[in-house]
Amino acid sequence: MTRETLAAVDLGALPDLVGYHLRMAQLTVFKDFDREFADADITPAIFGALEVLYHNKGLTQTRLATAIGLDRSSLVPLLDKLQKRNLVAREASLEDRRSNHLFLTAEGKQLLVKAHKHVALHEQRILAGLSKAETRQLIKLLSKIRVSDADAE
Repeated sequence: MTRETLAAVDLGALPDLVGYHLRMAQLTVFKDFDREFADADITPAIFGALEVLYHNKGLTQTRLATAIGLDRSSLVPLLDKLQKRNLVAREASLEDRRSNHLFLTAEGKQLLVKAHKHVALHEQRILAGLSKAETRQLIKLLSKIRVSDADAE
């Protein structure tokens, strides 16, 4: 290691910003998730989509995008990939021809079952330093962080 890599970096105001700590935690979580699913070609977005579709059969693309925090321009390529892998099926809406309803295929359900085992291991690792009470508190606090569209304008 060089002297430069050992020297502390002055982060200025960053250590006092919630967004900085959220981003650093997100990087840690995503890196471990990628490591856990290296051989399965599953991303957090794929897992989220499969999980939500399992519990909400026939959900529209718009509602899925909202539920997993993706915009439509990101969701469509994701769904194309899932459909190509035969994990998700799209069915045109009978009420609104511009809309599709989404369903997990049998292969999608099988992959989700396998993914749950990996997610459990992943969650154990990233939460190893927290008690169950701290984990519940962290989830509770994170769920309070919201900015409405009206506030953002």
